[in-house]
Order: sequence, then C-alpha cells, then structure tokens
Amino acid sequence: VEEIGWYLTRLRGFDKRPIYVPNALFSTLVIINASRMTNRRIEETIQIRQDDVAAVKQIVQDIRAVMRKHAALDEKQHRIVFFSKFSEYAADLYISAFTKTIIHEEYLNVKQDILLTIYDIISKHGAKIASSRSLSLWP
Repeated sequence: VEEIGWYLTRLRGFDKRPIYVPNALFSTLVIINASRMTNRRIEETIQIRQDDVAAVKQIVQDIRAVMRKHAALDEKQHRIVFFSKFSEYAADLYISAFTKTIIHEEYLNVKQDILLTIYDIISKHGAKIASSRSLSLWP
C-alpha cells in the first residue's frame, strides 16, 4: 500500500506496477499482504521409484534428522516428512516446513539446500528419484 485516498487506494505490485483500487471494493475483496508474512513454506512431494521402496523408511528418518537440525527452518513451526502414498510408478514422500526468512531469494536458497540434501540422502541409500525415464515397461 502506497497511498490511501478518499476514493482510491494505490498499491504497488511485485512487478512494481501501480494498482489503483476504488475504496468501495475493499469491503468485498480478500486482501493478501505478503509483507506481513512471518514465514515462507517449503512444500514438496518427491517421488522415489517403487523399486526402491525398501529404502524409504531409512530415507524418511534421515530427511527428518536433517530437517530437525537445519538452522534456516523455523523450529516453532512444523517440519513434516512422511511416506504419503504409492503413485502409479512411484512412492511419494511429502515434505513440509517453514523457513525463518520471508525474503524470496533467501527462501529459494534454503529450499535449494534442502532439496539437494534430500537428493544426496536418496542417493546414499541406493535409491533414485522417479521419472518417466526410469520406468521399466518391459520385463
């Protein structure tokens, strides 16, 4: 919000363009103010090949340990890691946590670090991330 006038309110979007909203609309609009965020959420579903399901339990435990210790994640918020379901060709791992930062670039750095660490954990257990290239359709 840049200016609140008698008839209009001027906002500035993420792309830096001004947005003019008639004040009468505020009584019917849902307003999301990103500057008031306290955290950013990392939420991912990572698919591991069904051939590697035997390693899922240990992979989940190792990812949980990393998530518990990661300094950039908010310890007051949840840090969830679960084997959530079998997909058509994969075992799905659900991962959710909140960063301490709300700054987008810092959030992306934290997310990248976590995803690369998860990849290393999966590889350490001899498993692979599922992809259409890893499907074996013929015996």
